[in-house]
Amino acid sequence: MNRPTFSWINKKRRHPEFLVMTTLLLCLIGLLSAAGCLATSTSVETTQPIALTTSGAPALSSVLSEAGLSAARQYPGLTLMVKNTSSDQGIMDLVGEKATIALTNRTPTSREYAQARIQGKNLHLTLIGYDPLTVIVHPANPITSISKDDLARIFSNGTITEWNALDTGSAGPLHSYQDANETPDIQCLIQGITGVNCTHSTAISTVSAVRAVAADPDGIACIHGSALTPQVKSLTIEGNEGKGWVKTGTADPLYLITDGSPSPAVLQVISELFSGTSTATMKAEGLVPIE
Repeated sequence: MNRPTFSWINKKRRHPEFLVMTTLLLCLIGLLSAAGCLATSTSVETTQPIALTTSGAPALSSVLSEAGLSAARQYPGLTLMVKNTSSDQGIMDLVGEKATIALTNRTPTSREYAQARIQGKNLHLTLIGYDPLTVIVHPANPITSISKDDLARIFSNGTITEWNALDTGSAGPLHSYQDANETPDIQCLIQGITGVNCTHSTAISTVSAVRAVAADPDGIACIHGSALTPQVKSLTIEGNEGKGWVKTGTADPLYLITDGSPSPAVLQVISELFSGTSTATMKAEGLVPIE
């Protein structure tokens, strides 16, 4: 029995034009399949969960949390966990792969850089802002400004021991408290403002200094701006506007440190930190953002 249908197909298959068209059709199908796979793969990558963890100085904890939420809206799958520790611990956690970002109020030491290199880490610093020094008093104290010279006479040589010596309308004994500084070559924070080390004040922690002044109408202390609370009042220093001694060199730099250049997800967080909302939050918390 003749099979004309198969015979017709076989004749077509032997025709060169038919072979070319068939080959092109198969190639097109292959390309479309590959494109579909690529699109599916790209979609998965952009929605994969990305968990970032910060560890370090707590100065930026609230603004970082805020920036993380904003970044998540722009970067699907991103979450940011903020751990309040210290500059030392933050760098240790980054090197030990317990954190993806270290937050510090100083540059790493040569020893920390060396330890990072041993672990195959390359510490990359991004300057976010500054934590300025500020002088605080009790809210009931009528004083609103003070000079560097007077601060030196209070904290360094002890020649001012009474409030009436400042001619501010306040009277009574002056009690000076000094926030201890973790930087080895600066024994007290007030030295960053006056240039003279302090010898006539009670050295206590930041939290204790704030609490002491909040409870002592005759108290005065020098602290970092990030430690300000509504229970104390910040003074203007030598006519400087704003809350605190805002000047590079008399403020701690605030760094985000990563292993190598920041990843796209970390860059999104950094971008949010430089946004208007975050810089406003930083200023409200006594910090100086990079603008």
